[in-house]
Amino acid sequence: MKSLKRFLGLALMMLMAAVCFAAVGSAAATAATYKETVVFSFDSTSGWWGDVTPTLITTGQKEGTGYFSTSGKIMCGNLAGTIDLSDAQALKLWVYISDASKLVQTGPQLFLDVTHKQNEPIHSTFWTKSGLVTGWNELIFHMSESASTTETKLSEIKFIHVRIDTTAAVTFGLDSLRKLVPIQPTVTQLDTFETLTNHWGTGTLQLVSTGAPQGTSYVKVVTPDANNAYVIAGSWTAVDLRNYAADGIVKIKVYVDNAANLLTGANQGVLELKDNASGMIVWNNLSTQLVTGWNQLTLKISQAASNNANLASIASFRFFQYTNASGTFFGL
Repeated sequence: MKSLKRFLGLALMMLMAAVCFAAVGSAAATAATYKETVVFSFDSTSGWWGDVTPTLITTGQKEGTGYFSTSGKIMCGNLAGTIDLSDAQALKLWVYISDASKLVQTGPQLFLDVTHKQNEPIHSTFWTKSGLVTGWNELIFHMSESASTTETKLSEIKFIHVRIDTTAAVTFGLDSLRKLVPIQPTVTQLDTFETLTNHWGTGTLQLVSTGAPQGTSYVKVVTPDANNAYVIAGSWTAVDLRNYAADGIVKIKVYVDNAANLLTGANQGVLELKDNASGMIVWNNLSTQLVTGWNQLTLKISQAASNNANLASIASFRFFQYTNASGTFFGL
């Protein structure tokens, strides 16, 4: 089984409203977060057959202790008990092809069929795939793209049938059938920005109760320091972000009243998340992404400019931006 992907959403709305952490979806293949579960490991050929009986190979597998291999075109058999696919968004399957040039080059090259009744196509859900390459292919079969009959009982799947279409003999292998189930987002709110308590910055911060993009208020800074730098900072009870180290996403909503006044460069538009000591996660050069009005930035922890923070105790943030003139203001 693969590990779960964890995502962090930090809605810091600069001149803003709520700071929160969330398990959130990514775009594309990252458009959602999934739990990935092996439903058949291909570690034993018991209960499997084909036009040529499949062999268990114990070296070169993608996962587990082995994979199935055959010189034929068909492998089918029993899954490990009854499998519930009613909650699945997709299936994943490793497929090995020794020479993809010997697959048909027009039309489907592979057929996958799952069913709760053996040898009865009326009860099946199936997919086709093309574009396979020589070697291992990790194929994704989306449930929304399947062809299913009204007789299919996805909560009671017991059998699988895989076939390839060839023009000459090849070695054909299978490993690790997995289902992907969406994980619902969970949100832990850190800061509502409904008060000036535990917030500070250059000059006197203001709490604005109109025009907030979230909640009822946002925090605004209108006075720069002597170098025309605007700063907003805040703190909260320390949170543990270690589970988000690899896939964490920080979302920031920032308001700028006049983006033409922003300076650009590596140290312009900087967000810092700090631990209880001196460590921090730093993203910089954010000013190039800001326009006049509200902006939502999406930043990956793994792509921060620097990160020496103790992720077990993140307790504060600071945002700062230099400008070429006073009169600009920012909000979170």
